[in-house]
Amino acid sequence: MMDMGVVENLKMRKCVYDFEEMSINFRMWESSLFPAALILQVFNLVFSSNVLRAQKLTFVDIRFNGYLGPVPGQAFNIDTDVLFINNNQFSRTIPTNFGNTPALYLTLANNKLTGPIPRSIGRAWNTLTEALFLGNRLTGCLPFEIGYLQKATVLDFGTNLLTGPIPQSFGCLVKLQYLNLAHNMFYGPVPEVLCRLPNAFNFTLTYNYFTQVGPQCRRLIRARRLNVNSNCIFGLPNQRPAAECARFFARPRSCARESSFSFIPCTLPASSMKIASPPTQDEAPAPQSYKALQMPPH
Repeated sequence: MMDMGVVENLKMRKCVYDFEEMSINFRMWESSLFPAALILQVFNLVFSSNVLRAQKLTFVDIRFNGYLGPVPGQAFNIDTDVLFINNNQFSRTIPTNFGNTPALYLTLANNKLTGPIPRSIGRAWNTLTEALFLGNRLTGCLPFEIGYLQKATVLDFGTNLLTGPIPQSFGCLVKLQYLNLAHNMFYGPVPEVLCRLPNAFNFTLTYNYFTQVGPQCRRLIRARRLNVNSNCIFGLPNQRPAAECARFFARPRSCARESSFSFIPCTLPASSMKIASPPTQDEAPAPQSYKALQMPPH
C-alpha cells in the first residue's frame, strides 16, 4: 500500500516513448520506495492502449490535460493504488465497470461527466478509501451500494445534479470522516444512521433540499461536524426561503429502486441506535486526494 506522504518528495525525470506511431510523454517518478516505472503521469490527448494494459502500477496521474470524450472502461481495470483523472474534459457516463478499480485513492473531479454513480461502486468495498466526484454533471440518485465501502474515509459528490434521499446504507460507512453532498438536489430527512457514524468529522450537506434532522444529527450540528445550511429544514437557521422550497417540491420527485433506500447491508451495533456524543477528536487526518485538485508543477 502506498504512503501518500512520499508523493511530495519524489524525484521526477521525463521520458518519451513512441507507442503505435503515437508519441506518449510520461513523467516517471522516482523515490527510494518505488521503482520509476510504477508511477506514471501521462500527457496526451488520447489514452494509449499500452497505458490501459499496464499492470502493477502504484500511481497513475493523468489530471490537468485535454482529455476528451468518455473515460475508457479499461481505466478501471488498471492495477494501481492511485488513479487521478480529474480536471480534464471527460464527458458521458462513468463506465459501468467502475467498481473493478483496485485504487485506494481515486479522483474524477472537475470533468463533464454525466449520468448516475454506477451501482458497481460497491465492488470496491475492500479497497476504495477516498473518492472525489465533485464538479461534474452527474445526475440520478445515489445507489445503496455505496454503503458497502467499508474502507471509505472520504466521499465527495459535491456540485453535481444528483438528487434523491441519502440511502440508509450510509450507516454502514463506519470509517467515513469526510462527506460532501453540497450543491446538489438531495431531499428528504437526513438519516440518523449517518449522524451516528463513529468517525464523522466533516459532513457538508449544504445547498440541497433536505427537510428534517433528528436528535443525533442536531448534536452533530451543534458540534460543528454537520453543516445543513441552505436546505428546507423547518426551525433551523440559515435555510432556503420557504417559497424556494415550495417550488422545488411542487414537482414530483422519485428515484428508481425506491425500496433500496431503506436497505442496510450490514449489522448496525446496538449502540448506534442510541443518541451518542459526537466524536471527540479535534481534527481528523487530512484527506490525501484533495491535493490532486491542485495543478502539478511541470
